[in-house]
Amino acid sequence: MKNNKLRKSFIIVILAFILLSFNKISFAEPKENFLGNNIYSKSEIINSDIIFKGVFSNYSFYFNVDKWINVESLTSNININVNQLVDSSKESYITFSLNGVPFYSKDIIYDESKKTQNIKVDIPLDNIKEGANEFKIEGYCRISDEPCVDDVNIANWIVIKKDSSVDIKYKERVVDNKIMNFPYPFIKASNNNDTKIVIPNDYSDYDLQRAFLLSSYLVGNNTINNKIEIIKYNDLKKKDNDSNIIYLGSKDSIPSEINNMFSDLEGLDLSSSAVIRLGNSPYTNDKDISKLMVITSEDESYNLKAINLLRNDDLISQIDSDKFIVTKDINEIMKVDEVKNIVSLKDMGINELQFKGLFRSESTISYFIPKNRVISDGGKIKLNFRYSDNLDFDKSLLTVYINNSPIGSKKLEKENALNDNLEITIPSNAIANNYVEIKLAFDLELPNTYCERREEEMPWAVISGDSYINYATENSMGYFFDKYPAPFVVDNRFNDVLLSVPDTMSSEELTLLGDIFEIIGTEISNNTGNLEVARYSNLNEREKDKNLIIYGTPKNNELIKDVNNNLWFKYDENYDKFIGNEKLFLTEDFNSNISIFQLDISPYNKQRAMLVLTSPNKDILIKSLRYLGDNNKLINLSGDSVIVDKYGEIRTFKFKEDIKTPIYEKFIKLESNSKLIIGLLVLIAIFIGLSVFMFYSKNKKDKL
Repeated sequence: MKNNKLRKSFIIVILAFILLSFNKISFAEPKENFLGNNIYSKSEIINSDIIFKGVFSNYSFYFNVDKWINVESLTSNININVNQLVDSSKESYITFSLNGVPFYSKDIIYDESKKTQNIKVDIPLDNIKEGANEFKIEGYCRISDEPCVDDVNIANWIVIKKDSSVDIKYKERVVDNKIMNFPYPFIKASNNNDTKIVIPNDYSDYDLQRAFLLSSYLVGNNTINNKIEIIKYNDLKKKDNDSNIIYLGSKDSIPSEINNMFSDLEGLDLSSSAVIRLGNSPYTNDKDISKLMVITSEDESYNLKAINLLRNDDLISQIDSDKFIVTKDINEIMKVDEVKNIVSLKDMGINELQFKGLFRSESTISYFIPKNRVISDGGKIKLNFRYSDNLDFDKSLLTVYINNSPIGSKKLEKENALNDNLEITIPSNAIANNYVEIKLAFDLELPNTYCERREEEMPWAVISGDSYINYATENSMGYFFDKYPAPFVVDNRFNDVLLSVPDTMSSEELTLLGDIFEIIGTEISNNTGNLEVARYSNLNEREKDKNLIIYGTPKNNELIKDVNNNLWFKYDENYDKFIGNEKLFLTEDFNSNISIFQLDISPYNKQRAMLVLTSPNKDILIKSLRYLGDNNKLINLSGDSVIVDKYGEIRTFKFKEDIKTPIYEKFIKLESNSKLIIGLLVLIAIFIGLSVFMFYSKNKKDKL
């Protein structure tokens, strides 16, 4: 009996052990899956010197943590220039915080042996989050022992140098073969990414169209610097290739090594559909590193439909599979709202702006308007705000700046503390380009406050999210590189663009033209526009109703010869050199070793534009394309004509003057009240004119 009890107890113990072990195995946390042991690094640079003035100063900048990376370490690498008057007898400090949580403080003094001091410290990872992270630098600086003096002393400063950074080391996560992850891993937050768009050797115009569209869509509004190449299949490295690859082409053109991967494509009817398929690349030894996407159909319209589908995030996010069939029932075109003239803080993702502490506190908001638009008269900023009711109201105010230029201020008042507002008209000359930066600055002071003491939460001010900017815009008149990629992009979509290209092009040319469309893609936010590509023999008079981009030499693209009479720098009769004009005399040798970029009205349609990229020297033309495919070079282009020589030096010209907006169009854009006032003034003028006319007519009759 005793043995039976012992046996039962033993069995129960064994079963319990097995059950606990089973539970431990079943519910253990899965290990993170990373791409090998590679640790990558990148630096988020401040990019401009930040000047701290007065006793209290702070500056925040943001860096992004992509969901596809795991941060291994985070380091602040801050370079500062310290005021020569800050010595060990003064209290001066600097503090760093991440997402509102301070993690490091240090006293600072001037060191004559170091013009620039470096503060390098590890940032705790506890408060890091996916998406935008705020790194904040706060300074407390004194150069005297006198109260209040340091707040207004122009000699009280610290400079945070523009090469300061937050350095990130990370591993990349392995991604599964689900289309819903697109554009990852073809576009990554890291700079070590390499994607190749591959087209058949005997590519069609439609293959080019899809490649350039996809290139622009991959980048979209993303400023991440990824390397994207467009190459022909023969130029694809078939072994040890760690690039991510997207293959575009008809079903019959798919290479055997790709077809072998996707053998189930054989059974698909692609005459009235397209397939998007994602898998591991056959060209790499590590199958987890590189991905291959195939987009194919036997019908070109469905191939285009598939490309446009990839731009629609709302649809892509639903595809929890490695394969998707695009049929006629799929509505891939995005619903696009018209460009808003009124943008609230909530529209920008800001529920409210908070300002805390004594003296000056600032916040900056910024946005871009489409490059085809310019700010016109009549814009306004409306701010709704509240603030502490214990301020020194003789010294406290709100000031508004646009692009660092003050446009208005308002003195704060005790009776309006919980419900105040400010409406300011935006001066028409305050915004010169499509970037608008609005700085809001509160000067908050308390009565009888000792200047060097500050309660962090007092005083305070809050601007509510229903505050808004009402900016009136109009289409820019004339075609100039300052506004490029307008007019080929209008209101964030392709504007009926036709790219004319030579019959044959190298992979280098395809990639450089792709870079141009990546730059254009930074202005594209939807898939509602139209881009076509055609060789000269396939134009079929489409050039007469499109905005044209013409690329090539006179020998490899006949359309160059057709538009030669419309060029400001024309070719000679042999098409082997350019002829000078009133702007610039061209010397021999130089005139045959330059590229010309010209932006003008299309000679085929006065309502359309034309961009000509041409040179008699093919090699120089290819090299010159970098000026339109690199943002750092593009900003150097202005006017409506550019010469690029064989050394990469540029000359810019302006042959056409700016076109002024017609008076009647300005009148149409005015608000109702303004129109009413102008209407009344016109009626009064007419009444006075009639009265004068009748008076003179009556006197004339009396004299007779």
